[in-house]
Amino acid sequence: MFAQEHARELAKLQAQGKVLVTHVWSRSARASTLARGILAREGKGPTLAVSEEADGKDALTKLLADPKIDAVDIVLPIAAQPAVVLAALRAGKYVLSEKPLAPSVAVATQTIDAAIKANALSKWGVAENYRFEPAVERLAAADIGTIRSARLSVGAPITTSNQYAKTAWRQAPEHFGAYFGDSGPHYVAALRAAVGSAPVGVRALATQGSAVVPAPVAIAAVMTFKGDVLATLDVSFHSKAPKRFELVVDGENGTASMTRTEADGVFGYDVNINDEHTFCPFAGVPRELSEFITAVRRGGPVPRALSATEALADLKVVEAIVDAAAAKSGAGTRASA
Repeated sequence: MFAQEHARELAKLQAQGKVLVTHVWSRSARASTLARGILAREGKGPTLAVSEEADGKDALTKLLADPKIDAVDIVLPIAAQPAVVLAALRAGKYVLSEKPLAPSVAVATQTIDAAIKANALSKWGVAENYRFEPAVERLAAADIGTIRSARLSVGAPITTSNQYAKTAWRQAPEHFGAYFGDSGPHYVAALRAAVGSAPVGVRALATQGSAVVPAPVAIAAVMTFKGDVLATLDVSFHSKAPKRFELVVDGENGTASMTRTEADGVFGYDVNINDEHTFCPFAGVPRELSEFITAVRRGGPVPRALSATEALADLKVVEAIVDAAAAKSGAGTRASA
């Protein structure tokens, strides 16, 4: 799903002359052909669609050995990403991988250490689009004085007809936290940006799983930050949960919030700073891709907002929430790393 979204956005950047997509690789022939079709339909198609299924297990190794390839955009199931990331980095390529960067903090740390050993960490970007959402940037820059508290409420209903519920690796996850482990980095990234730092303490509760959603179906966390700042996060994947994203930040001089909404058929956020409203359309994915491509073209390090170390900071909070919830409520969401 996200591979298709990336393909559409890369096609637009290709049309602007910012990038040339030369190959599409996937483990399955169907997926590589589908992504190639999107690029061909919305821009200049890649020269070749390659897959492990059709071209053998060494197909990716051969591609990574091509000196004409500068960068690789990796959109794979969470547990499969680290090995491919390292293979691409060791081949001298710039890499953009999806969040979370690994199935656990332990694996993420090992992968970062290996990237450092290969002198390639500065070439690795992790696509956390919330750090590039105009609404998050506007909220973080709001002039409301010293932050005192924040609260984020999310509804992401998962039903049997939901596209995510049809993804095998999400239904039988090899990463910790199931759906929260996958989407949680978004919420943590938004909270960190809003407060301006990472939490120093976490307490949490969670529900058990259901026939559709592996545990937890819902999770609630209380986080403490430096400066006596308190933040709450509640997330529900229940099938009847209303779809929502509402982040509210209280400061000494006012309040700022961002709420998911729609305006004239365009999805985005209503940003309200002391009763002054601004609509910010979703723009995180194209902006993060554009920033990554700019770094590649310049030959410099990826920006901090894309860095693996920032992604690891998000993942540490997500894992702390999952572990705290499992300890308190017996949700049992962690998988072995």
